[in-house]
Amino acid sequence: QLRGILCEYHVCYRKGFKWTVGFYFLARQTMFLVPVLCWSAEASSVYFLQVLTVFLAVFHTALQPYKMAWLNVVDALLLFDLAFVALLNNTGLFSVAKSILLHALVLLPCLYPVVVFAWLGVRNLKSRLKNSGDKFSDDLSFMADKRNSTSSNLSSSQLRYESLIDRQPRKDHYHSISIL
Repeated sequence: QLRGILCEYHVCYRKGFKWTVGFYFLARQTMFLVPVLCWSAEASSVYFLQVLTVFLAVFHTALQPYKMAWLNVVDALLLFDLAFVALLNNTGLFSVAKSILLHALVLLPCLYPVVVFAWLGVRNLKSRLKNSGDKFSDDLSFMADKRNSTSSNLSSSQLRYESLIDRQPRKDHYHSISIL
């Protein structure tokens, strides 16, 4: 049963890069254990964590283990965000600008789902408008063909009357309102 779950989990990785899952797991465990085991040498553990986060971000960006490019981009952005937070958090300098930048970097991963859902919504809306636009353009081309075929035989007053008739709504639009 565990093999099925692992196969489903590893499907997003390129062939030959499934080992990166274990590598990331060990790196994450190292990030958790270093502060616990090195409480007396706080400065060296902080520098080790900073170097490790920068190494993971560069390693992932160079390797790009996922099949889909957008997964590689999002993961690289998140890892570089983590690296910048680690580098800025323990610099020893305190300023309002650094504090604002640090809070913005911490909240930045919360914007990724918002951007993804907005992009999906815009894409969905565009496809719906495109599909309905095709129907609308077909109706317009039919009306233009109808006008062109009859315009040669009509006078200007008849053409004005013909254009007024085309602008009035059809009866089937009123039928849907009467149901309400």
